[in-house]
Amino acid sequence: MAEFEINGQWLDTLCRSIVQLVRRKGPDLSARQLAIFLACYLDREAYTVRGLAAKLNASKPDVRRALDRLMEFDLVRRKDDPSDRHSIVVQRTQAGLRFRRELGRIMQEASAAGTRAKGQSAGGMAAISNFALRLPSSLMEELKVLATQDAVSVNQFLVQAAAEKVAILKARGYLAEQTGRNVEVDLESVLANRYTYLDSQQ
Repeated sequence: MAEFEINGQWLDTLCRSIVQLVRRKGPDLSARQLAIFLACYLDREAYTVRGLAAKLNASKPDVRRALDRLMEFDLVRRKDDPSDRHSIVVQRTQAGLRFRRELGRIMQEASAAGTRAKGQSAGGMAAISNFALRLPSSLMEELKVLATQDAVSVNQFLVQAAAEKVAILKARGYLAEQTGRNVEVDLESVLANRYTYLDSQQ
């Protein structure tokens, strides 16, 4: 599977999950707060403020502020570290465990919804054939630039270009057949003037 498609799937799941989190009634967490919450509930180790700051590459004051927010929703609690009175250990709560389960359910549903949407989209498309294409590096770089400008993947850009080329060749063959001779047709002029060309050949 192409890297573009893989990234698109993950981003789609992330987007759907965030939308559901925003729409639901409950904690509205920032990215840092959510990262701290997940670290505390998914990692086995018990974190201190210092440990969370190191893991997230954040300052201890930033971590403390995020923990304050999480504590407002009873998602974590802080406790003095018995082995080091200068450290604070972050502990889980029952409310936090429920939120973790809910978050997992939301992401699972978001992933399933994305899969269904992709399947419905594919169902309405023609069968796809795979073809390995080798291109000069310079041409590939140009294609990447043009595809980015069109906000599509390189694969989509090539498919569109091939479809346009096939349409032009078919139109040229049709016009040559209608005139009874093999001619080079200026398709842009024909399309601009509609039936002027055909009328002139009759």
